[in-house]
Amino acid sequence: MPSVDGGGPDLPGARPTATRSSAAAKVVIATIGNYSGIPGSVTLDAGHALQAWGRWVNDQGGVNGHPIEVLFFDDGGDLGRHQQLVKDAVENRGAVAIVGLIAPLTGQASVDYVTRNRIPVIGGGSGEPWFENNPMHFPTQAVGTGWLFFNAASTVDYAIQNNFSRFGVLHCVESASCEQAGEVWPEYIRQLGMEVVQVTGASIAQADFTAECLNFRNARAEVILINMDGNSVRRFAAACNRQGYHPTFMQPGEGVERAMLDDPNLDGLITASSNYPFLIDSAPRGTRYRSAVADYMSPPDNLLFVAHAWMMAEVFAEALSRVPGVVTNETLLRGLWSLNNEDFDGLMPPITYVEGATANQQAACYFIVAIDSGEFVSPDGTERHCRSLPTTP
Repeated sequence: MPSVDGGGPDLPGARPTATRSSAAAKVVIATIGNYSGIPGSVTLDAGHALQAWGRWVNDQGGVNGHPIEVLFFDDGGDLGRHQQLVKDAVENRGAVAIVGLIAPLTGQASVDYVTRNRIPVIGGGSGEPWFENNPMHFPTQAVGTGWLFFNAASTVDYAIQNNFSRFGVLHCVESASCEQAGEVWPEYIRQLGMEVVQVTGASIAQADFTAECLNFRNARAEVILINMDGNSVRRFAAACNRQGYHPTFMQPGEGVERAMLDDPNLDGLITASSNYPFLIDSAPRGTRYRSAVADYMSPPDNLLFVAHAWMMAEVFAEALSRVPGVVTNETLLRGLWSLNNEDFDGLMPPITYVEGATANQQAACYFIVAIDSGEFVSPDGTERHCRSLPTTP
């Protein structure tokens, strides 16, 4: 299956002609993301996972007999390029959907286009507000405020079990979603009954985090909830270790990398995944997906983001399986709107998509994962936790 790095002219914004073909014709989808530069250290494995899923599902006979072509586009974090690539995918290459819009720096640039042209966007990043407030975006995990809440809730659950109560929040400053975490996490943590003693913003590009560590140490923070890439988390933990300060770190699943397993400063790190963390070898529920990832991908660095991407593709496949005959963006939308309280045997939060409505996030569900002696483990046997979402703080 070809991998495409994107490009193409600045195309007109007229509504594209819907893809029409015989029932067993090839179906084209695209994944578009910030797959290079600093964001690429977090996102790239998700894009590769979507390509691997395409190869895997074709070897199983496709979806309803349809072979799937996955186009891979890297927008390089450029807003204009992002717009061009989305248009190119739909208008030139026949994509009926974007599956995996993993573009925290640029995704807002395509919101008007996909809304006007009714192009379904299935799954993507988790902190981006457009997945929460646009009816053409179909989240496959908790997003926006739901994502912020389940990370706060999972951290508080862990803190209660270990008699911790003093929280710190460290967030990046490179994007609106970073800043939102710095504003919303403290409020959710307080609503859940814990004390927030320090909130700090920092750049993922800075060379050293010693000053930030000293601030958290002086505030006597016991648990620090971090919204940064894996490399920054490792550097932050190293700076804290040099100061003799060893709090518990909590990192959202998208930023957890394989390299963290080999870092003694991160032993005990806790994370949470909105989708089932099938990276844990002892958990039977994810056997089929673990096997497919092992057979069709090089060992990924960002393991939990691979799990998210795989479920994005599975949601697309389920919607496509409900499309009789001709596949277009419109018939695929009908398939998506037919999904009602689907959780794929507990692999993801229950999802319901309603025509004309934004994502239904009545509950935030999550699985807790920890690093223990160089391995990923589930402290509670991969139990799925679900909480009702509170009012916006």
